[in-house]
Amino acid sequence: MKLQKEKASSQHLETLNEELGGDLEQWFNIIHTLRAHRATQQDQLQQEAALQELRKLLTTKREALQQEQEAKALAAQENERLRQEGDRDKSSAFHTIKEEEEYTITDPQKSQDPIPKN
Repeated sequence: MKLQKEKASSQHLETLNEELGGDLEQWFNIIHTLRAHRATQQDQLQQEAALQELRKLLTTKREALQQEQEAKALAAQENERLRQEGDRDKSSAFHTIKEEEEYTITDPQKSQDPIPKN
């Protein structure tokens, strides 16, 4: 009888040992999964931080580009204004030369005299 009790107790301990071994393996798997999940979350956080930095850089580049475009537009306006001013100056100088030439041709004697101003 005692032998049967010991045998039953031994079988019960063996069953418990097997169950604990299975539970332990499940816990190891759970721990491994949680660690992998945490690593994935950390990777996602790092990717989000990198993405945020890229967004900031893109915003900075866009602002710089906009400022550059505005400066170019102002420079183009100034260049156009100067071109028009130069055209007016050239036209005025051309007309002055033409008047002097006509004055000289029409009366060579007066070429020594100053040109009358209109």
